[in-house]
Amino acid sequence: MKRILYIVLSMTLVGLAACSKKDKEEVQAPKKVYIELTAYQELELAYRAHGRFNKDKKDKRSLSEAEYHFANVVVRDDSTDSLRVKALYMLHNIESYGAYGRTNYAKALMYINRCIEYAKAGVGNDINLAQYYAHKGDDLWHYGEIDSAIHYCHKAMSFPVRQNWTDYIVAYVLKHIYHNRQIPDSAAYYQQRFEEAAVIPLEQIRGLDVHSPQSASAFKAEMERTIAQSKKSKDCACPGAKTPAATQQATTKEAPSGLSPFAIRIIVLLIIAMLFTAWYIYKNKKRPPRVYEYGDTPQQETEEPQPQLTEEERGETFALPESLILRRSLADGRRAFEHTTSYDDLNTMQIKEKELYDMAFEATRDVESSLFAAFKEACATLIENAELNDQELICCFCTYLGYSNNVIAYIGHTTPGTIRKRKDRIKKKLPTDFCDVIFGGKG
Repeated sequence: MKRILYIVLSMTLVGLAACSKKDKEEVQAPKKVYIELTAYQELELAYRAHGRFNKDKKDKRSLSEAEYHFANVVVRDDSTDSLRVKALYMLHNIESYGAYGRTNYAKALMYINRCIEYAKAGVGNDINLAQYYAHKGDDLWHYGEIDSAIHYCHKAMSFPVRQNWTDYIVAYVLKHIYHNRQIPDSAAYYQQRFEEAAVIPLEQIRGLDVHSPQSASAFKAEMERTIAQSKKSKDCACPGAKTPAATQQATTKEAPSGLSPFAIRIIVLLIIAMLFTAWYIYKNKKRPPRVYEYGDTPQQETEEPQPQLTEEERGETFALPESLILRRSLADGRRAFEHTTSYDDLNTMQIKEKELYDMAFEATRDVESSLFAAFKEACATLIENAELNDQELICCFCTYLGYSNNVIAYIGHTTPGTIRKRKDRIKKKLPTDFCDVIFGGKG
């Protein structure tokens, strides 16, 4: 009994030391509760990380963090279409302006094409759509598609109301194109428009709206008036005022302490005392002796092995929704397919969509085999739930990857009208949640 008391006393001292150490840690570092962020907060964090990368080009960690948050906003279910467009537009800028010291205009074109689809569906206005067309013309020019770049630049300039930032991009692209093609009149015209737009600092260009029939003198007067107003507002600003962004830096909150340190010590002591009391009673409990019949020999008692229950019998299985399984398998398939040569071929066809039937593309079988190999798990899920054939599966995967009906029809040796009818049949076969995952509102 004395031995047990000594053990209880030693354990009590250990508990008291642990409680005092815990109190010191709480004084030194208060508790932090990490709150689950909304899609808008994810986008704010991405803006800050991308801003740190712009200040220090060697900070690749900040750029990776920004890319993660932008992509997270695109795929999250609780994000709105306007937030998705902002995230896609910033992903385009990261790829177009040189992520990690390099550019990937194929990915930049894919992101800006999705922005254009959202803008055509009613997210934003014509000013945003004109800006997206200007960026697409710039990307195509860097990609080497000169005729397509001229087409989309003129398409951006066809909007009656647009931002001056749009004119800045279009004038920059067209003055170089016409200079290289030795068309001096057009090159001089766009050189003049570019110089007019470049008078305003870049951080102020996006704030102006310009109308196409506006004369050069009126446009110059508007720029001078804007610069004067900007200087006046900077002089009147209070240097010690805090910006709204500075007040939102804290992402954690101090957790209110519920129990006092003395109450925690008492609880620990009671738990230790109860455990040792139960252990002492269990060890000193007298068991009735076993009565052996004549001829029996006392042997060591062995417990009979208990039958092991399956997870279903224990009730511990948790069936995931089919739509979530499909979403995960499609995401895994996308990552696997992006490392194949067929992915680059399909991106090339998406860019040269107007000249598809002038190309001699003979890698259709390679594209199909690469798609089925990458989306193997998703293929099994779709066949099990809807019994789709090979062409319908290829149509689903290409639609999920964002390719147009012309590209899907070209690799399937059919017409875009047939692809539209095929998509209607697929939507009738698939459940509603599957259609939302694959098509996502795209026809």
